[in-house]
Amino acid sequence: MLINYGDEWQKAWDEHVKNWKPISPESDFNNLTFWTNKSEKNNGKEGYTRAETLNKDTISPIKTKEEQKSNPYPHGVVFKCQVNLNHKDAYLIEPETVPFFTREWEDKLDSPSDSEDNHYHKNCNVTDRYEMEDSSDDDEEGVHKYLYTIFVDVEKQLEDLDPIKERHEIENVPRDAIQFVNVPYTSDVFLKSSFRHEMHLPDSIFPESWKNIKD
Repeated sequence: MLINYGDEWQKAWDEHVKNWKPISPESDFNNLTFWTNKSEKNNGKEGYTRAETLNKDTISPIKTKEEQKSNPYPHGVVFKCQVNLNHKDAYLIEPETVPFFTREWEDKLDSPSDSEDNHYHKNCNVTDRYEMEDSSDDDEEGVHKYLYTIFVDVEKQLEDLDPIKERHEIENVPRDAIQFVNVPYTSDVFLKSSFRHEMHLPDSIFPESWKNIKD
């Protein structure tokens, strides 16, 4: 079913389509200069790229934090990692120190199939990348051949104590546990040049009994 928003809306839309031109990333594309961290560098070789596009490429190696200094990802995307920060070995006792916790990624712990919340997606940084031990040039193409080391910073508030800051470093993280996500307010709908116009509905579509405001 289609809704007719009226001649005024249609005329405005036709005019928008006729005159629309793409905007370069340098022209505050999707408000990136306002909603993302400022940087003297450009948006990387990818330019303006959505997280959905980057996630489709499951073959290319993910850039480490060091590599992104010279060739960053677009400012409109960040990493989310699938990890469990609430496991039994996490450091939660001494509020006087800044703990640093290191462990290996575990499928049953970090991606449990029987859990209602099996994602645990947290902001993270990729610090290292290494080839899997059984990968080689003769392996089947189309398979991701790398594992990663990530770290996640988390702050926990204990009752009547100062917040505890933790850094979890997790090794041997698989590619499918690392996802790109879009920074809020950077999608096309927030373009300054996006089409916006009120939608008018004719009075005739409403029952007379609903029209309780008379001239």
